Order: sequence, then structure tokens, then C-alpha cells
Amino acid sequence: AVSENLELKNSLFRDLSKITRPEVILATNTSSISITKIAAATDRPENVIGMHFMNPVPIMKLVEIIPGLATSNETLETTLELAKNMGKTTAQSNDQP
Repeated sequence: AVSENLELKNSLFRDLSKITRPEVILATNTSSISITKIAAATDRPENVIGMHFMNPVPIMKLVEIIPGLATSNETLETTLELAKNMGKTTAQSNDQP
């Protein structure tokens, strides 16, 4: 995890896209940075999504799911299923680049 700083997030996601398998979904917990902007730093923007957990995470059931403009339906569906399997309730929000 890194702080809410676009340069730091871009650097991290750029590195992650180089060292993880191509099919790996890269999720961020950001609530204030555009998912589309973070995804643009990677070589697979279709696999980048926002998964914003509400605090305190163990108590709060809500997870905000934010697909970027390039996020694939498969990435979205997989992320929604993951949240469900974690016992969370999801709310989908639109990205604001």
C-alpha cells in the first residue's frame, strides 16, 4: 500500500504490471485517484480496478468497486465475486478521470 499520491500509485502499478503474470488483476484501495489514470501507467489497463474498503474493514460490510474506463467486464465480475466471497456488500461507482 502507498499513500494517496498519483505518482506513487503509478510507480507501484507500473512495477506490478512488469512482475506479475498478465492475467493478474491489479486492485487499488484508493478513494480519491482516478482508476483510469492509475491503469494508464500499466501495460494492462483492462486488469486494473478500484476496490475501496470502508473502515474499519473487519466491521464494515461495504466495498466500493470502481472500474476504470478500460477495465474489462471479466475483471469487474471477478472482483465483485471476490468481494462477495469475503462476505462484503458491493456498490459500484463510476470512475472520474
